[in-house]
Amino acid sequence: MSAEITITLSPAGEDEAAELEAVCELVVQSNTQWMERHIADGYEVPCCAKCAGVRYVPPTKADYRLGRIRVDGAQQLLATKRGACGSVAAYDAAAARTEGKEAWVVIVPQGGSYYHAIVGTNDGTYDPTAKMALGGSTCACLQAS
Repeated sequence: MSAEITITLSPAGEDEAAELEAVCELVVQSNTQWMERHIADGYEVPCCAKCAGVRYVPPTKADYRLGRIRVDGAQQLLATKRGACGSVAAYDAAAARTEGKEAWVVIVPQGGSYYHAIVGTNDGTYDPTAKMALGGSTCACLQAS
């Protein structure tokens, strides 16, 4: 599953954040179902996008200017090994859910038409793309604070 939406920007940005969270939640649900099916069939599902070898690729400035946000599902993310913050956060939230943890995507307005997606849990929030950017072998999903 992939979802690409175009949003009309308002000065406050609050409506867009809620819309983006709703779209991400649909992708998280789809990812969770896909992962649970694969686990039930005996396949190993990587615990986070970083451990899956996914590379963080932020949206282009043109995408931001046009209000175009793309959130790829697990299959697309694993096939291309690249994704923006929404795709990475949706993958990691779904992976946490398959482990019995509550997790969701949180959209953080960054000013203007810029947004960043992170993962929320009952223990706090974490940014899986921050650990991806640093490199190394530490699992990004263990970074909840």
